[in-house]
Amino acid sequence: DQMLDAEVARSMSTDELYNELLSRLQQIPDQVWSKKNRRLNVLPPGETRSKQLILGLVTPQNFRSLPTISMETWNLSQLTKLILVYIHRLAEEAGVAKPLGTTLQLTKNLECVPHTDQNNGGKSNGTTLGDHKGGQLFVEDPQGDEVMRLPDNIRGAGKAGDVIVGRRHQPRRQLVEFDGNMIHFTCPFDGERFAIILFCLKPSSLEKTADLNKAYLSALGFNTAFPAVGFAYQDLARQAAFREKISWMPSRVPPSCVRGKKRKQEEEGS
Repeated sequence: DQMLDAEVARSMSTDELYNELLSRLQQIPDQVWSKKNRRLNVLPPGETRSKQLILGLVTPQNFRSLPTISMETWNLSQLTKLILVYIHRLAEEAGVAKPLGTTLQLTKNLECVPHTDQNNGGKSNGTTLGDHKGGQLFVEDPQGDEVMRLPDNIRGAGKAGDVIVGRRHQPRRQLVEFDGNMIHFTCPFDGERFAIILFCLKPSSLEKTADLNKAYLSALGFNTAFPAVGFAYQDLARQAAFREKISWMPSRVPPSCVRGKKRKQEEEGS
């Protein structure tokens, strides 16, 4: 994960940003993409693994489902910053406001089947990169111009054989805003296709997010709706985002693993 100067990235042309981002995505080893099975509801029939990454805020099934920063974000913090600079540039060129988001969903060559995103709150924004043909995003829309039948049951959304009306959107090199709670899927494609989706977790999850995590998201470049947090959190988050050495803060409580005389000396400031 090569270091990134956000100011330098912002000075790049859109094509330069696209090429730099595509290059970094292509350099991610397959074992990093395929490390975990996740979001099985988007996989084509018969497939059990896919190339996906989640950057930003997630709600793990353990630890009381408290929102936290994904491990991939720590390992790919510079890539995360570059993606956000690129997304914000696309929004600026489209003449729309900088989209809100807490989380980035990345996929490589994944043809998502019809599904809904149960953990999303508000609108999602997507774009694709790579040399591919097809791969449009189909989104359910009562005012759409295309009709299709669901091939399988979708929990809470529809049954196999149900007819839905929708519209195809081309996300390549541009942002497509859509509601992830509506049925959507990837149209067939040929070639290399990286997809990036920016979205917010549900408000019920955001309410539980720790201030330090909120500050870290902002330091990476996420445009969140979180209120400002304390300066100490902002400073620590900035140091982490820019891979600076975290300075010791006297007000911080020594780790609980410190025992005996050493713990007593640190508490007394000796």
